[in-house]
Amino acid sequence: MWDRLTLIYDVTEQVQESKVNALVTQYEAFKMKKDESINQMFDRLTEITNVMESLGKPISNSELVRKILRSLPKTWEAKKTAIEEAKDLTSLSLQQLLGSLVAYENENKVAENKKTNAVAFKGSVESSDESEDESSSDSEDEDLNGYLCGCFLSTYRLILRIDRNCVEILY
Repeated sequence: MWDRLTLIYDVTEQVQESKVNALVTQYEAFKMKKDESINQMFDRLTEITNVMESLGKPISNSELVRKILRSLPKTWEAKKTAIEEAKDLTSLSLQQLLGSLVAYENENKVAENKKTNAVAFKGSVESSDESEDESSSDSEDEDLNGYLCGCFLSTYRLILRIDRNCVEILY
């Protein structure tokens, strides 16, 4: 009976070790997917680390913070560098990091939406009367000029806001 129990325990221990090795490999190769949000990436990483912890391979908070920052794509390089320079990664909590990354992700989405909606053209119907045609093209030109001025001002304000944020981060 004892021999049987030790055999079962040894097999179970080997299975557990192989699962841990597979999870460590998954953890080491972990990267943010192309069309994945920060929350989705965080959920995937949490799932891996929770199973690792249940199998006796816990990961410290500071190591998770560093792993998340390493997992970000190249498009996030500026935010990643700002966080690494401005904050102490050993004391930074996962919630603080997640909040900062989600806020940055939301800002990028708003900026992308503004870029895609930046230029809109008005359709027109041609009329046979030339005087009507000239007056409508003049009003269309004024509308377009007003719209482009508005786009320029909103872009300028965004640049000033980004510049101010960068200065605040540096100091």
